[in-house]
Amino acid sequence: MSTTGPRLRPLWSRIASWVWRVSRSSGARQRRIAAIGGEYQRYEREQIQSALVRAKWNIAMVSRTLGIPRNSLYRKLKKYRIEQPTS
Repeated sequence: MSTTGPRLRPLWSRIASWVWRVSRSSGARQRRIAAIGGEYQRYEREQIQSALVRAKWNIAMVSRTLGIPRNSLYRKLKKYRIEQPTS
């Protein structure tokens, strides 16, 4: 019996299959999926902002807390136009 649990497909593989299914779906379903994507982005932005405030803008600490690499965090900061407040 394996103690490591079931093996998960790589993230890029799951995303690729999801994109393929979405591209073949109806227009109404595509609009629902787009709305969910917008909600996810809003949620992700809020989570990053709250983690930054809690860590007093310590990027290394925030990346460890959120479980993402620092370069990905920097990309998300740029994507969501999150800037450190002055003073």
